[in-house]
Order: sequence, then C-alpha cells, then structure tokens
Amino acid sequence: MVAKAPVHPLPSAEDIALARKGEAVLSDILKKEKISYSIGISDIEGNSYQIELPALAIKLLKNTLEEISNGNSISIMAHQSELTTQEAADALNVSRPFLVKLLEQGDIPFHKVGTHRRIKHKDIIDYMEYSDAE
Repeated sequence: MVAKAPVHPLPSAEDIALARKGEAVLSDILKKEKISYSIGISDIEGNSYQIELPALAIKLLKNTLEEISNGNSISIMAHQSELTTQEAADALNVSRPFLVKLLEQGDIPFHKVGTHRRIKHKDIIDYMEYSDAE
C-alpha cells in the first residue's frame, strides 16, 4: 500500500524561515501603496525574469507567506468558485444539515446541478459578513 502525500502539506522549518523573511520584505514594500509592483524571479540555473504584478497579488503573496511563517498550510480559492454543501458548511464551521436549513430558508442563495446544491463562494462570504454584523 502506498501512502498518499497530504493535499495541503505543512511547511518545513526551512519553509517557515524563508516565509518570515519574504513576508517582512513584502510588508515594507506594501507600505508604499502602489497599484502595481515589478518583481524579479531567478531559477536555480540563474535565469532571471522580471514581471509586473498588481498590488492585490503582492498582498495575497504577503498574506500567504505570513500563514506559512505561522506553520499553517495554505489553499487558495477563487471567489467565483462554487462550493458543495459540505465545503460551504466547512467554510462556515457549521454542520451540513444546518447549512442546508439556511439554504432552504433562503438565507443563502444556491442553485442545483442535477440534485446537488451548489453555493457561490461569494455568497458564503456575504453571509459570514452579515452574520458577524448581527
């Protein structure tokens, strides 16, 4: 039997140390509040690449490095993506039956794909913000 690698592996001590350094640099850079930043990347063979990225991407990278420096694994999900009821329940930290009740009451919009309910990630975020405000 072959053991599968974890889907979201935890960072190594070296990953954590590198992430701390990178996060500190990006925190300083982001204080300048530009709309985009040019960054350089070099591979192990010495090839260099210069790319321009929106500030939003640099902020996301900084936040990612911050989480890694805290020893957390990371996964990224686009806001337009759709979630299953179990994924949405996990995001809200509630049971799947409780989530289904919220959906059926109309508290969170959803649609069906065949017999399966699908919820937009944005609608889960909106519900979280609404329930926090309450």
